[in-house]
Amino acid sequence: MTYRIPYLKVVGSGGEDMLTTWGSKLIGVKITDRRDGVSDEAIFMFTRKRPYMAIPGEGAPYTVHVGWSARAAAITGFYTFQRAHIFGEPRKGQQLHLICRGADFIDQMKRVDSQHFDKENGNSTLGEVFANLFKGNGQVQVHPDIAKRAVPGGYLLRWNQSVIDFATQLAEENGGVVKPLDGRILILKRGSGESASGQALPTIQMPFDENYSFDFELEPRFEYQKVSASYLDTDKGTLEREEKSGGSGKAGDALPHPAQSKDAAKALAEAAAQEWGQFTGQGLFTKAGDPGAVAGAPVQCTGFGTPIDETKWEATVVTHDIVPNVGWTTSVETETMA
Repeated sequence: MTYRIPYLKVVGSGGEDMLTTWGSKLIGVKITDRRDGVSDEAIFMFTRKRPYMAIPGEGAPYTVHVGWSARAAAITGFYTFQRAHIFGEPRKGQQLHLICRGADFIDQMKRVDSQHFDKENGNSTLGEVFANLFKGNGQVQVHPDIAKRAVPGGYLLRWNQSVIDFATQLAEENGGVVKPLDGRILILKRGSGESASGQALPTIQMPFDENYSFDFELEPRFEYQKVSASYLDTDKGTLEREEKSGGSGKAGDALPHPAQSKDAAKALAEAAAQEWGQFTGQGLFTKAGDPGAVAGAPVQCTGFGTPIDETKWEATVVTHDIVPNVGWTTSVETETMA
C-alpha cells in the first residue's frame, strides 16, 4: 500500500489555525456523516499530559477542511463543541476527545408544543408542512417526491411533540428521513440515492483492495405478498384498510396503529413495504480517504465477487479517520437498496 499524507486544516472561532494551536497533542480527527436523523459529528482526539489542555466553551465553532492537497481540499463541515470525553489506561496513557456536533440549533427543535396543519393555514402539501414546521430553525429542503404529496386527509396535528420528533415521524410515514446539516434541515427520500433536491448523489466507488478491510452480511430478499394499514372511514363508521402488494411471497403484515385517513394509510403501507425490501443486507467497507463520499449515496463495489458486486448498496454512515501527517481512511456502512 502506498501511504499518502492528507491535507488537514481546522479553523477556530477567530479564524486561527487550530493545528498550530494544538500542536503535537492532536493525534486524530474522526468525522461522521449519517443518513438518518442525527447531526453529523466531528471528534478531535488528543494525548492528555500536563499541563492539561483547556476545554472549550459549549458551542465553540470549528470548520474542518480535508483533502489530499490544499488546492483540492473540501470543506467537510461546520461543527460546534458539545462535550468532552476524558479517559486513560496505565499502558496507553490518557486521552481527551472533544466531541462536536454538526448542527448547533438542534436543541431548539426539542421543545414540546402543539400545532395543526391544513389548507386554511397554508399547508396543502407535505413540502409546505415541513417548511412551516421548521420556520425559524434554518433552511428546509424537501425531496420533490415527498414535497408534492398532499397532506393526508387534509389535516395533520402535532400534539405535545417536539418539532424534530413530529418531523421524523411524518418523514418515516412517507418513506423519508430527516437530516440536520450545517444549519439546514434536509428531508431525504429513503433508499433513493438522491439529495434533498432530487439529484442523484455521486456514487461511492468501492474497489477491492487487500490492504483494506470489509465485512458484510447478505440474505435473500424477503418477499412479501402485501402490507396493509388501517384507517377509520368516518362516512361508513368502519375500520378500512389500504394495501401495498407486489411481492411474490405468501407472507403479509398488518401495521398495528390506524392512520388518520385513507391517504395516510396508503403512504404508511408503501413506506413499510419499501423498508421491508431494504433491510436484507449490511456491509462495512474501508478505503483510502474519499472526500466525495457522503451518507445516502449509492455504493458500487467491484472486485469483491458474487454476490457483493451485484448488490445495490446505499451508504448509511460514512466515517473519515484522519491522522495528521500519517494517513486518512474512509469507512462506509451500507444497507442494500430496494
